[in-house]
Amino acid sequence: MLFGSKVVRKDAGAIDRVCPWCGVPGPHTLVEADNYFTVYFIPLFRTGRADDQVRCRSCRQLFPARMTSPSPAAWSCRTCANVNPGTSNQCLKCGASSA
Repeated sequence: MLFGSKVVRKDAGAIDRVCPWCGVPGPHTLVEADNYFTVYFIPLFRTGRADDQVRCRSCRQLFPARMTSPSPAAWSCRTCANVNPGTSNQCLKCGASSA
């Protein structure tokens, strides 16, 4: 085929989300996607936007940005003052409960 279309992706910075695949919170890579018209597999011009995606920095999976949720706020342990991720209900250092 001489002509067609292609989705071109590029990293556009970091976004604070929770990965729906592995559950790791934190900054992940925001990936912008554009549709391009191609001739001989060479992108010539942009024909529109595709859905932005998020790439997990831990498991490397790509997900639609609308499918992920913001990371829960980190919390400090009352017992040892360790800062813990918002997804954890117990202190990762001493085991005390977050409540």
